[in-house]
Amino acid sequence: MRSDGRQRGGDEHQSIATINRTSVPPADRYSGVPDERLSMSTVTLIGSRLATTGAEFVYRGEASGCEGCPYRDQCLNLTEGRRYRVTEVRESGQLLDCAVHEEGVKAVEVEPAPIKANVASKGAYAGSSATLRGPCPYTGCPSHEYCEPAGASFDEEYRIDEIIGDPPHDYCGLDRDLTLVEFAPPEDN
Repeated sequence: MRSDGRQRGGDEHQSIATINRTSVPPADRYSGVPDERLSMSTVTLIGSRLATTGAEFVYRGEASGCEGCPYRDQCLNLTEGRRYRVTEVRESGQLLDCAVHEEGVKAVEVEPAPIKANVASKGAYAGSSATLRGPCPYTGCPSHEYCEPAGASFDEEYRIDEIIGDPPHDYCGLDRDLTLVEFAPPEDN
């Protein structure tokens, strides 16, 4: 059980990162050209299956297999619970053995990634701050992934970077009036 009350996946690889293969951004929007909204990239090691430019994941922290690893400092250098986007795969780097990732780890550059989320429509505009409305039991709803987005917490406030528009659902089972937005990527400490 994670600190936000949601279940972790059973796969031990999930303890390090949860990848979101469906949110690879359009090439013209995130072309790798530095963007003033994003902080500098960080070099880290991730599982070779996750090491794809544009892939997004939520860093889950240290797994039990990390104990005693000589690469700990290079792997465990991200903020736990934060969503990241791979901006570059270091092709010159070697594939390193890993007790958690059976196919090994590779060096990549990552940046904090924006998060798409449903927020209360009232007061939602670009530049304003918002919080998530709270848990939703309707896991089959097409908006569920935006009501409980990976990499965001219910108890934090986020800056809205962009209003996307109507959420993907036709009707909210909790009778919430929601707008789909993109939160600005949080600053890394």
